Amino acid sequence: MARPSLKLDLPDAIERREILAGRRKGIDLDRLGERYLAAGWLCDAIECFEASGNRDRLMELVPLVAERDIFLLQRLSRMPGVVVSKDDWMRAGNKALEDGRNLQAVIALDAAGDKERAAQARARAEALRAEIKPPEPRHGAGWA
Repeated sequence: MARPSLKLDLPDAIERREILAGRRKGIDLDRLGERYLAAGWLCDAIECFEASGNRDRLMELVPLVAERDIFLLQRLSRMPGVVVSKDDWMRAGNKALEDGRNLQAVIALDAAGDKERAAQARARAEALRAEIKPPEPRHGAGWA
């Protein structure tokens, strides 16, 4: 028997998988998606709305997703009936830059068509990577 997640009375990962696979009948996926969204579980909410075919609700989530998660935005952009505009990508890229998520900014700015700013974000990410020094190998220390 599946246990509820935390005190939110949401399905755990196994039960959610069963629900989304269609093995649990009588579940209102839109309602479940709204519950996940209210709990802050954006990815799970999107999975429910996608499974229910609720393209309108997915379109409503595009601005929120653009502010939070470039990878979810990419996923939304690949869904039939969901349109992610250049403005959405630009907003996502600007937010990623503001948050210091340079590699995510590259993805969003490229999608927005702003190649110059994407190149600047890529250069910043590469500069940060160059500052990181790999640890010195420790001979004779085993795997420690």
